[in-house]
Amino acid sequence: YKADRNPSSVTHKSLPGAPERLPGNWQKGWSYQGKMNYAFTPTFKLELSANGSDDDWSEYQHNYLFDIAHTPYYKDQNLGVNAKITHTLNAKTFYNLSGSYFKTYRFRGDGVHRTDIWAYARPNGNPRFDNTSLFWSYDIDTTPVVRDTMTVDSVLHTFTMGGDEGSVWDDYYKRKASYLGFRGDITTELDQYNTVKAGFEFQRHTMRYYRHLFPARVSDGLTGGGFVDVDRYGYDVYGNETDTSGEFNATKHPINVAGFLQDQLEWRGMIVNAGLRFDYFDYKAKRLRSITRPLDPDNLGASDSGYQTLDAVDLEPSKKFTRLSPRLGMAFPVSDRTQMHVNFGKFFQRPDLVRLYVGYDFFEYKVRTGGYFYPIGNPNLEPEKTTAYEIGFSQQMGENVSVELSTFYKDISGLVQVYNQAAQPKAYSLYRNSDYGNVRGLEAHMKMRRTRNIELDFKYTFSYATGTGSYSTTQQNIAWTASYIPKQSAPLDFDQRHNIVAIFDYRTGKGEGPKMGSAFPLENFGINVVTQLATGTPYSPSEVYNEVTLAAVTGAPSAQRNSAYGPSTFVVDLKAERSFSIGSYKLTPYVLVKNLLDRDNATTVYESTGRPNTTTWLDTPEGRTFVRDRATPDYTGLTGEQKYQIKENNPQNYSNPRMILFGVTMSF
Repeated sequence: YKADRNPSSVTHKSLPGAPERLPGNWQKGWSYQGKMNYAFTPTFKLELSANGSDDDWSEYQHNYLFDIAHTPYYKDQNLGVNAKITHTLNAKTFYNLSGSYFKTYRFRGDGVHRTDIWAYARPNGNPRFDNTSLFWSYDIDTTPVVRDTMTVDSVLHTFTMGGDEGSVWDDYYKRKASYLGFRGDITTELDQYNTVKAGFEFQRHTMRYYRHLFPARVSDGLTGGGFVDVDRYGYDVYGNETDTSGEFNATKHPINVAGFLQDQLEWRGMIVNAGLRFDYFDYKAKRLRSITRPLDPDNLGASDSGYQTLDAVDLEPSKKFTRLSPRLGMAFPVSDRTQMHVNFGKFFQRPDLVRLYVGYDFFEYKVRTGGYFYPIGNPNLEPEKTTAYEIGFSQQMGENVSVELSTFYKDISGLVQVYNQAAQPKAYSLYRNSDYGNVRGLEAHMKMRRTRNIELDFKYTFSYATGTGSYSTTQQNIAWTASYIPKQSAPLDFDQRHNIVAIFDYRTGKGEGPKMGSAFPLENFGINVVTQLATGTPYSPSEVYNEVTLAAVTGAPSAQRNSAYGPSTFVVDLKAERSFSIGSYKLTPYVLVKNLLDRDNATTVYESTGRPNTTTWLDTPEGRTFVRDRATPDYTGLTGEQKYQIKENNPQNYSNPRMILFGVTMSF
């Protein structure tokens, strides 16, 4: 149980009442894992394993500070089961056969009403913003709740009609996915130089998805449009799991098939790994015959009685994709202490499954009515391609210290972006392959083996990540149109110029450490210190505007996309432990200190200032007017200026404070 699953270092500085924990940010649940190995014979072995988790958690959202009961609630369930057989045929050949099953479920909804979608209904409208448009409307305890009973879709329901000013989380989401997979490989030594490995992989997925974008309208029922804003497949319109929802909203069953062949050549100290992988992706979906005229792909107009509706004839089977991926790696000695290595490879990754599909009932509604921003799943998406190169060398410095230096380059194409698709009768937002990026840099790694109880590990990474696939805060609810598609590359969202990680580890064994009398109080003692220093990630500077309001606003860029960088972060984590033997049991109590120096590390900044705690909008003429018009405290006891300062000093813009954890492990 975590009373604050993701603490912030500035919670007590920024929230009313100076709480130590973010409100409504808890997590509780179970995780479990098990493993069993059994040898039928010395050459035939079985491995079984399983792992899973069941979590309930609540997500603090700064917009819901005064309506915290309605902050989003999540239910996550995961289960994985694996079995593997290893059979050694002879001294040179063995094979593996394995099977796996995995399923996952997530629900997200209102913190009060959770899975009861009918309780979200607000026939008289869902209360929205408070008087500052900074926070969602909150409940006034002294106001009684007014309820009434109505018949909707032939069922009697009781709805909240008024009196409760708390804004309901107006988004009801759940998904359920699973896959069944098989894998096999065989390895054999052809001769004293070549070891060959060949194998296959197969996965079949089952995908269900349901998202009601405005559940506060469900009181209007089917005939009143209460369920038109539902993107679904594998569920009926009310959110019940079904496999009879029709072709437009059917459960999805994509498959992946792969085969690979590789050879490891060892000759006079040189090692060459060469391989080829074949991937086959079948999304098992229907796609639009025309993305520009989705309801009338043949441009028949009024001569087609169904030209204003989406019919089965407007769809066709999705394309199947095949890809070949060569890989090559070479390592060879330059001297007794120096070794070079060169690696090359192509890698293909299927897009996230959730970006491939859409419920076509919902799509037809969107393309006919237009309206709000919502990216549409696209089964035309191709696998993203990465071509990677690496060259480096390692040098042995004495008996215990080694240094490795490498330079790398990754070219990424086919990144997925959201575009505004011009279409008849209405334009819509669509996932498409178009963006590209590359990551290049160098990495230096020094490692000292344990010497006199001390082990050191130091790594420095210098890199550039540029391309066209980044979003800025001011662009988060828009899609690129044809005239504004980015033509020049810019730093990607994850671009980080410098990253340093240093690890210090000190261990003593039995009878080691300082001696007091006949005892060694620090024997079997260990202390580990991990230090990380990283420069900030990029953001897109903008002119000063009301960046924290919930009202519809648009910022004006003041510089190129992702041309400025946020602050650096510096973190030191420490763990100390001491083992004790009690009979056949070994107990190890420990203390773990995260962010030992208690630094306020900012992870997010405002694009108008580059700072994590202010937008400076209150200093503008509009901001001063805002302060003057809301000088009288409201129900919360706060003025408009005080609320604005609370809103812009968002604790979620910072990582965790110093955290001290105590624990114990036992082994036998």
